[in-house]
Amino acid sequence: MESLRERLLGRFRPRSASLRLWLSLSYGLLAVVLVVALSLLVERAASAKLQQDIGLRLSGTAGALAERLDEGLYERLSDMRALSLMPGLDAPLENQDVLRDLFSLMQRNYPEYAWIGVTDADGRVLIASGGLLEGLSVADRPWFQAARREPYLGDIREAVLLAKLLPQQDGKPIRLIDVASPIHDDHGRVIGVIGAHLSWRWAETLRESLMLPQAATDPVEVFVLNREGRILLGPERWREQKLALPSVDRVLRGEKGATLETWPDGREYLTGYSPTVGRDDAAGLGWSILVRKEAGDAFASIADLRHQIVVVALVV
Repeated sequence: MESLRERLLGRFRPRSASLRLWLSLSYGLLAVVLVVALSLLVERAASAKLQQDIGLRLSGTAGALAERLDEGLYERLSDMRALSLMPGLDAPLENQDVLRDLFSLMQRNYPEYAWIGVTDADGRVLIASGGLLEGLSVADRPWFQAARREPYLGDIREAVLLAKLLPQQDGKPIRLIDVASPIHDDHGRVIGVIGAHLSWRWAETLRESLMLPQAATDPVEVFVLNREGRILLGPERWREQKLALPSVDRVLRGEKGATLETWPDGREYLTGYSPTVGRDDAAGLGWSILVRKEAGDAFASIADLRHQIVVVALVV
């Protein structure tokens, strides 16, 4: 046994090793080095490309929600503009039955309308859906004051006058988005305002509609932020928090993209982001959309690719 080991070791001693053996060892070592180097280069390039593709997908999802929010708000603001030009709206009390039927029809077709009403020039509600707030003054409400000058789109807020009149949703405070437009007479004077309050559930439904189809195969979390970077819509534990993240800084500057970052919960996420920009002459609300995916889940395909490359390299 000892002599066999000596004979094997002896073949590798410089004096006894043949030129063929040394060439074989040199070529073998060179092949191993080349395979390892190429494997590392391929793995790095493929991983970078996959990470970019995943980031683009998350950014695209954020952009899709931003476009749908802009589109929905623009359509609701257009509704108010069109209604303000409707014949008979300059004399709402004389056409109250027609207006109530119209408002009811709009609420059936668009359930996001929590309230629709017409005021006079002083802010007294003349006609409203369901008779809510009729006879009361809304002169001090921001949506009325702004809409006397031009069509108005207001940021999400908690209900004030309607808080006790509208049914609560899931036991949570009612939050509304205001849209309104001035009503002019034939001489161009403002004689009233037509306004509507949209339920925040509309935006929440849009957010959830992006998450549900891919919940089983590609789960993501979607956040809607206001212009200050505070979370309006998202997982319950994150509501009303103000985020200090690279993605938030960039999206508030109007940028689109994706970045790998550590969130306040200490975990690393790949985050896609996109701002809302409004549409045509409707400036929008300055909201921003974040779509995040935990880094471990986002890069699972990269880990699989890395494993396959290592196995192939070892075989070669």
